[in-house]
Amino acid sequence: MKAEALENHFLTMQLQTEAGTYIKEFIHGDLGRTKPSLGDLLDCYADILALDVLEVDLKWPPNNN
Repeated sequence: MKAEALENHFLTMQLQTEAGTYIKEFIHGDLGRTKPSLGDLLDCYADILALDVLEVDLKWPPNNN
């Protein structure tokens, strides 16, 4: 995880995750269903303004040898 503070109460983050990771739940906790969330860890309200996939690390086609 990399984070960079922006102006006011905003930041930009880069996360390296595995397939199936629920990014939105990690950030805001999905109405309390996911603990801890980033909002919990920072003791603040957290939400997502934009979500982009920057890279996919996948060898394709798979080597079936």
